[in-house]
Amino acid sequence: MQRIHAPQMYGMYLLHKAEMRLQANGGNDIEEVLYHVTAEFNAVESLISGLDWRRNKRGRFGCGISFGKDVDYCNFHANHKSTNKEWSRVIIVSTVLMNDTYVVTPKCSLIIPPDTADTTVSPNGHVFVKYNDFESYPFLMTQKPPTSLWEHGFMTHKPYRAVALGLSGWNL
Repeated sequence: MQRIHAPQMYGMYLLHKAEMRLQANGGNDIEEVLYHVTAEFNAVESLISGLDWRRNKRGRFGCGISFGKDVDYCNFHANHKSTNKEWSRVIIVSTVLMNDTYVVTPKCSLIIPPDTADTTVSPNGHVFVKYNDFESYPFLMTQKPPTSLWEHGFMTHKPYRAVALGLSGWNL
């Protein structure tokens, strides 16, 4: 587990937080700690310039940046349909700002949420999708192959690499 130090990104996050408080007349903003999982090759750019919704090509609950409360769920859905299977994942733990949420059904190709909503949420409240830059701040990260997928029954066999390395579980 590594702490992320990005003062410029944190400053932009704090500006957005203050802006949300002003728009909400004094403080209806919600700040939650959530997970974002991405392939290792995406993580460096995400940590340098922030999580960018423009790089997202799909979205079950909207075409923004997805965050979740369950790291195994996030890991399973991080590029799981990609033809470029990369076993190494980076888990990014972030604080996420939300002011107005909109519940959306799965398989929605929503580009932006309606009205004043800044966040879409899955019906069960476990997945949150953000559409604006710097409304999240990554403060911790860890790198780990997705072995807990097999432990929780999402997959039926472990690849040779995971078995050979004796990897198990997330270190969160």
